[in-house]
Amino acid sequence: MGDWSKDDEETGAEIIQYFKDIFTFEEPQGIDDILNDIPQSITNVKNKQLTSPVTEQEVHRPVFSMHPSKSPGPDGITHIFFQKFWSVIKMDLINAIQSFFHSGNLLRAVNETLICLIPKVYSPVNVMQF
Repeated sequence: MGDWSKDDEETGAEIIQYFKDIFTFEEPQGIDDILNDIPQSITNVKNKQLTSPVTEQEVHRPVFSMHPSKSPGPDGITHIFFQKFWSVIKMDLINAIQSFFHSGNLLRAVNETLICLIPKVYSPVNVMQF
């Protein structure tokens, strides 16, 4: 059994460390030999489609399929902002998405999430009980 956290900062650090531990992985060893035995299933045509630049339609579809007032981001902005101001922001949004697919780099702020811990037991006493 561990020690009690003394304040919100210590509790937050404990929770972050717990989830980092369970969602972090080590690179597997000897994976190349295994991958060499897996037959290629993506054709050159399909690969070209998968690696082509993201289109406006591919960004528009998910933006407008989301409920306008659900799931706000950490800044409080809901999907209605993107839907209502689509004509103003679409090129910036498309360029940002295309940049991610080209470079593989994503701004930390874009991937920020709010997490609500839901207890698995009536009176949780450690992070594993959330």
